This record gives sequence, structure tokens and C-alpha cells, in this order.
Amino acid sequence: MGKASDVGVTPNSVLIGELISQTGAVGSTIGPIKLGYDAGIRAINAKGGICGRTIKTVTADTQGNSGVNASAARQLVDGSKVFAITEGDPLAASASAQYLNEQGVPVVGTDSANNAWFQYPNMFPIGNQYVGTATMADWAFTQKRATKFAVMWANIQVSVEGCASAVKRLKDLGGEIVYTANVPIAAPDVSTYAQQARSAGADGIIHCFESSLSVALAKALSKQNWKPYVGLVSGGADDSLTKAAPAELLEGFEANFPVPPWTATELPGIREYQAAMKAAYGPVYKNSVWTVRGFTAAKLLAVALEQLGADLTRKKLIDWLNGQTHASLAKLDPALGSLMPPDTDYKPLPDGTHKEVRCSMEGRITKGNFKMISKGWYCLK
Repeated sequence: MGKASDVGVTPNSVLIGELISQTGAVGSTIGPIKLGYDAGIRAINAKGGICGRTIKTVTADTQGNSGVNASAARQLVDGSKVFAITEGDPLAASASAQYLNEQGVPVVGTDSANNAWFQYPNMFPIGNQYVGTATMADWAFTQKRATKFAVMWANIQVSVEGCASAVKRLKDLGGEIVYTANVPIAAPDVSTYAQQARSAGADGIIHCFESSLSVALAKALSKQNWKPYVGLVSGGADDSLTKAAPAELLEGFEANFPVPPWTATELPGIREYQAAMKAAYGPVYKNSVWTVRGFTAAKLLAVALEQLGADLTRKKLIDWLNGQTHASLAKLDPALGSLMPPDTDYKPLPDGTHKEVRCSMEGRITKGNFKMISKGWYCLK
């Protein structure tokens, strides 16, 4: 059994804060992080916890708002006295990042669609949504999915910055971009944008939309009886997308995944994910790239806590994680290794930050579900 060795730690438990955007502009898309993370924590506790300690959680909804994110982080640290935090807020993670670093609070996984994850030594991201967007563009170009590209993004920061990396990658490769558009996040109909892309001569669309805009695009293309290549950023890859539109409208859409898709049952980590979700929520549950990321964060946290053992401190957790690579984590837990990009490296760079990963998996919607189509991880050169 452990001992009370740091804030949020008792002989029988350790308290972890969940800083997650559950409501707001992209709450319906990002919120499922909590489902996957909580399922992972339940599975850990069902096996007796970690070194005799149960993992307890307290959640704060950031609403994707910078002011709320900053105050919620302070409430978790100063009010709830959490030991560490898992964060899922691609819109506003930077609002609390400096404070959490100054307080020496470990921040583990789930999100990576905010540059703050790669600017502080106490933050340990899973994958990289920004580079993943560039990988989607690289995949589409090198696999000759299209020759003339339209690139569209929603008018929120994470989408604008993400698709900027896709534009840059296409330009670096010599790809032809014939149309770009900034689309309102709440637009119910994107037919005008689709028509403009078609008129510009595009035969492929790469977009940084969440689920509802992805469905709107699929409907707009169907109305025009137009079947260009469509590559979507994985933030919108979930069950709500494939269930919100007829399968034939989405057939062939491709997506990049910073963690494996939930259908990749050949991987031990995905098998564990599915078992944990079923145990937590019954035979019918929501699948999403975000639920898998939440589950992966729980696995990463569990592996780290187990290695630290009884004498648990924030500094020891940060120091231990800062010595890990994909190879070392996979050796400790092969299932965790199968969920994380192979170039994951938490050993700090000279400035104390972490290297950005450059690998993702590529998937395609086939008969109403996402199927992996790349041969394992696809990495930018």
C-alpha cells in the first residue's frame, strides 16, 4: 500500500482532474474523451487500482472557452487538490498551460490539437492533430487521390491552424490548391462552398470540420451529384458522423487518425478499449477517435503510476514520463504501445519541450464504418 506522499495522494487513492470541453462550440465532438477515459479508469480500478490505490476523478467542463479553461484549471488544482490532470480542450488548452507548468502539475494525454502540448515539459500529448492534418494532405497527394485540391476549415482557431498545416504540406509537395474557404462552424448548408470548389476545378477536398459540418458537406456533394475525393481531419471521425448521414453519402471519405480507429481489432490496445467500453456502458456505446484517445490517456497514466509505486509525487511522474519513448512504453505495456504513434518521444528537447510526432493511421469510411487502409502507421518524411 502507498502513503500520502503528495497533493491528491492518500494511502488508498490518487485524485486526477479531468479538464475537458464537454459543451461549447465543439463539445459534442470533443466530449467523448470523457467516455473513453472514464472507461479506462473503471477498468483499472476493477483490477484493484494501482499499487493498492484507487484512481478517483473530478471533472471540469472548459466549454472550449479560454477564460473558463483557466479558471477550471485553478479550481482543480487549488480547490479540488488534484494530483495530475488529463486534458481535452483543443480550443483553449493554452489558457491554463503556463499556470499548470508553474504549479508542477503533470498533464497527461487525450488532446494534441493545440500547440500548447508541445511547449511545456509537464504536458504529455498523444499523437499530434496538427501534424496529422499535414499527414492527411501528404497521404492524399502521394497516393494520388486527387490532383487539384480544395481546402476548407471551420472558423475556429483549432480548425484554422490545423488546415493551415495541410495547405503548407500540399504546397511543399508541389500540389495545386485551387480553392480555400473559411466555413462558419454552425453552417447547416455548405452547398455554396462545395459549388465554388467544383467550379474552381477541384477534384479533391481536404477539410478540417467536426461531425456536423462533415455531414453537411456530404449532403451538399450528394445534391450536386459530385464525387470528389474527400479527406477529413480525424477530429470529426466518430459514430455520430457515420450515423447522421446515409452510408452511401459518406462512402469513400478518408480520415487520418493520431490513434488507431476503434475498428482495428487486430491491435491489443483496441481490443482492451472495446472490452472496457462494453463493461462501462453496455453493448451499445459511442465510438470516436476521442474515446480511443481518452482510453489511451488512462492507459498511459496507469503505466506511469505503476512504475512509480508507493512514493508518488508530481515531480517523479513528470521526470519519469520525460524519460520515455514509444519503445520503452510498449515494452512495459504492449497494448499501450499499439495505441500510440511509433515516433512518440517524451525525452525533452534542449528547450524542455517534446518532439512533435509525425505519424498517423489512415482510414476510409466503408459501408458505414471506418476501416484502416494504411499499412500500419503512415509517417511524414
